[in-house]
Amino acid sequence: MTTLASNAPFAALRRTVTRASHAMSELIDTLHKAREAQHLLQMSDAQLERRGLTRDGVVAYVFQD
Repeated sequence: MTTLASNAPFAALRRTVTRASHAMSELIDTLHKAREAQHLLQMSDAQLERRGLTRDGVVAYVFQD
C-alpha cells in the first residue's frame, strides 16, 4: 500500500520532467525559427521583397507569435 507521502517524490519528479519537456519544446521551436531567419537572411533583397520582407523585418517576421 502506498501512502500520499511516498508519492510526493514521484509527483515532484513528474513536475520536473514536465517542465523540462516544455523547455525542450520551446528550445526546438526557437532553433527552427533561428534557422528560418538565417535562411531568409541569405536571400537577396529582391527575393525578400517578393516575399514582402526587408532585411530589418526578417527577425520580427520569423519570431512573431
